[in-house]
Amino acid sequence: MEFSPSQWKELKSHCSEVKVEFMSSPFSPKAVELLLDVGVPVWKVASGEVSNLELLRRLSDTGIPVILSSGLSTMSELRRAIEVLDLSTDALAVLQCTTQYPTMPERLGLNVLAELRREFGCVVGLSDHTSTIFASIAAAALGAQIFETHLKTDGDSTGPDASASLTESQLSELVRGVNFVFTSLQSKIDKQSLTAEQEQLRLIFGRSLVAARRLDSGDVLELGDIAYKKPGGGLRYEQLHLLLGRRLLRSLDVDEILQLDDLESES
Repeated sequence: MEFSPSQWKELKSHCSEVKVEFMSSPFSPKAVELLLDVGVPVWKVASGEVSNLELLRRLSDTGIPVILSSGLSTMSELRRAIEVLDLSTDALAVLQCTTQYPTMPERLGLNVLAELRREFGCVVGLSDHTSTIFASIAAAALGAQIFETHLKTDGDSTGPDASASLTESQLSELVRGVNFVFTSLQSKIDKQSLTAEQEQLRLIFGRSLVAARRLDSGDVLELGDIAYKKPGGGLRYEQLHLLLGRRLLRSLDVDEILQLDDLESES
């Protein structure tokens, strides 16, 4: 359960070798000193330590950014903690967290993300214990930018956090899903017009007004003479009124596309 200072440094060194950011949650001012010696880019405050004002004051003194987990805190307690930390909004993140292992979907509290952002104006995220990839992907769509989850080895069902953890393959899928959502949210689609590609697809998937049966030159078109079938490229259904009651200038086979040029001019 405990590493010596040299083992912490070995762990930090290994993280650097495999290009993983080293982080650790201190639970006392003494732990802060140890981790400062090891070197950390950001502090993560566990849910149970939000009311530990002595710890928060020491973290504030370091000037290092803080990620604050909110699982066991009310909004008023979070406000007090953030006042003690006294950090700029770009050096602070607050995670919505439900301290339940595993967390049921009805207890996830994704609605809190917007409240946290509105209240504190900082980066928000999700500390997830659902043992699924769905929670973080949903949170990403709601503006979360930090995602914390527990990790277990494949086949592990006995560890203390196993019921609330992801496997390595699930973590990979979570990362893919979150990146997918981020890219989707950054894309800008103009619904006022279609792209050239969409216009081509509309020729395939759209429909046109066609002859419902064999029609002869001189026939006056009635509703039963006309069908609306694929492909597109011809007259659309909203142009049906332009055909009804008008006389054909040429004969048409069944399913042949109707054109305005096929009709006598309106008197």
